Parts: sequence; structure tokens; C-alpha cells
Amino acid sequence: MAMGLGAALFFAPLAAWPQGDPSAPAELVEKTEILLGEVSRLSGLPIRREVPVEFEAPEFFERYYRRRLESQYPPARAAACQKAYEFLGFLAPGQDLIPTYLGSFLGSVAGLYDPDTQTVYLAGGEDPDRLDRVLVHELTHALQDQSFSLKDYFGAEGGQSMDRQFARDSLVEGQAVAVSEDYESLSRDKGLIDASGKTGPQAEGGEEAGPWGPGAVDFPYAYGAAFFRACRKENPGLSLKDLFARPPGTTREILHPGDYGRPVGEPARSGPRDWESDKIWEDELGEYGLFLLARQGEPEGEAWAAVRGWRGDQVRLYEDPQSRRLWLAGWVGMESPSQAGRFYESCRRRLAKKYPTGAARVYWSRSGDQVFWAEGLASAQAADFKRWAGQKNPSRE
Repeated sequence: MAMGLGAALFFAPLAAWPQGDPSAPAELVEKTEILLGEVSRLSGLPIRREVPVEFEAPEFFERYYRRRLESQYPPARAAACQKAYEFLGFLAPGQDLIPTYLGSFLGSVAGLYDPDTQTVYLAGGEDPDRLDRVLVHELTHALQDQSFSLKDYFGAEGGQSMDRQFARDSLVEGQAVAVSEDYESLSRDKGLIDASGKTGPQAEGGEEAGPWGPGAVDFPYAYGAAFFRACRKENPGLSLKDLFARPPGTTREILHPGDYGRPVGEPARSGPRDWESDKIWEDELGEYGLFLLARQGEPEGEAWAAVRGWRGDQVRLYEDPQSRRLWLAGWVGMESPSQAGRFYESCRRRLAKKYPTGAARVYWSRSGDQVFWAEGLASAQAADFKRWAGQKNPSRE
């Protein structure tokens, strides 16, 4: 199950600004043809047809996003995700999934491109100078759609993992951000790669907090733009056609463009056999999702270090059908025992912080380059965890 909205929404995440001249939208529409030519030149994407542009009131965007969200999260799936994200700390207790996600987008949306209607929709009555950049962003999506069919690109995204969806979203949004930055003549090399080899922002505390904590909603934009630039720079022979035909499939590739195309994934280990009938949710969080988890227990720098070397994971939530008791089991595979050791220690610190009184049964274990953990177990389930983790004496609190 994935967290994002996929092809349903392609929008520019800019904060709201004061109302502008009511005549500005009409003037901006007249500029669309010129801007489309600029987008084609900057992006390398051909213009195959005209792109309609319409201006809408805030109510339009709220209805649009709500409809898309409810389509992606039907009641049964929404209920399972709600429980899982609360258990993982991505949502606060009682923080409803769809209204929270909707609020995160509506608080920053200035425009969107809809692949169904092949139309760009902009928020009316805004400053035309600021809307120029929004329109450039959305026109980039329109040209991506004309060349690569965004509906096909995201066609199966509803069944993809969180990690894969974040990665695929990052290519599409990353190019659009890069083109809009180039349109404003921003530096092409600003903040691309730091000394550790990680792309994008080093701290996210200033970003708007949406579902799953600060930075999650903005990931495809901030990290995607850095990935797009670095990947094209490091692979000069890589065409847009090649990149969209072989898009990144993990957030590891987005965070570390040098890993683009490198097969690092590993088939997930199934959970304890005796728990399978009680499973209500599972996902692959990836390097970035695990970072969002790890930073709940330690500073961001240490959380980033803990997840470096990721090569696979699977997290599952279970529910007893009678008592409605929830418990969770997670597995992470790393590239080396030492990297697994760092994640193991991070996991231990997070769980100790999450369960300071020791009231809940929590277990963690490391076997070579693999880490296992479980939260909320009943006493009788400890043996199941031990068998699954291949350990006789896993740590516990």
C-alpha cells in the first residue's frame, strides 16, 4: 500500500500569497503559448498539442482532491492505513487520514495538472508573477504526459509500495521543479549533493508538517529535483525517454543518485506464519520511510546514518479479530552487518523512547545483515517472534 496520491495530483506546493489584480488571470492565459515554448525548450519535451488552462476557486481544488483521495483510499483501506500510520507514529492518535492529507495539500496548492482532462487548473485571483512559476511547473507535467502518458506511468501505483511510489513521484515532480527553477534562472548546482553523498535538504524542520511528519509531502519536490539534476549530470547519455522508461524504483536512488539503476532491493521475508490470518496492512517503507521512523527516536543526522545501506524491508500490522488488539512486526535488510548494527541500535533507541515504561512487549533482534523487531506482542507470541527472527534470545523491553 502506498501513501502518495500518484497520478491523481500534480501540483506546485507553494504557500498562499495575497490576492492580485482580478484581471491578471486573463493576462496570464495569453502568456500560456509563450510559456509552453519555454517549458519545451528547458525540459527537452516536445509540444504535441495545446494545453488548456482554467482558473478555479478554492472549492474546486477541495472537491478534486477529496474525490481522488477517497478513490485511492476506499473505507477498508483507509481504516487499515489509519491504524498502521498511527501505530508507526506517522499520524497522531485520532488524526484522520483523509482530512489530514487533504489539509496538507489545500494549505499549499496553487495549481494542478489533471491527466484525465489534460488541463491545467490554477487558483484564480492570485499574483500573476507568482503564478508564472506555477504554470511553468504544471505545463511541464502536461508535456510529460504528452510524451510518456502519466496515466500509464502511474497506472498501477495504487498497489505499489510506499517506497516505490515516492521514487516514481520524485522523477515526475523533480523535473517539474527543476524546469520551474531554471525558468527563474536559479543555480543549477545549489544544494544538490552534500559531502556525505546525500541529495536534497539536510534538515526538514522548517517544512510544513503533513501526514507522516514534516517533509513527507514535500519529498518528491525537494529530493526529486536534486535527483533529476544529479542523475542527468552523472549520466550525460541518459535521455528523458530512457529515464521515464526505467524510472527510479526506490527512495535510495532518489537520495543517492549514484545508486540509480543499481539493483538493491531484496524479496521481503514473510512474517510469522501463525500471524498471517490476522494481517491487516503491510508495506515497504524504503530508506526514506525508515528515516521518518528512525527520526522519532533520535536526531536527524543519526537517523540518516541508521538507514544508509538499506536493501529491503517489510512492515506489517496485525489485529486480533475478537479483542481488536494491534501488534506490528518489521524486517529490514542492510548491505552489511555493520550497517545492520547501526539500524539495530537506532531501532532499540526508538522503541525504548516509544515504550519508556516497558508496559508493552517489544522485541528486537539482529542476525547478520538483517534486523527484526516487533511491538505490542502478547506473552504467547514471543516464541513466534523468536522462530521468525531465528534467534533464541532476542532483546526485549
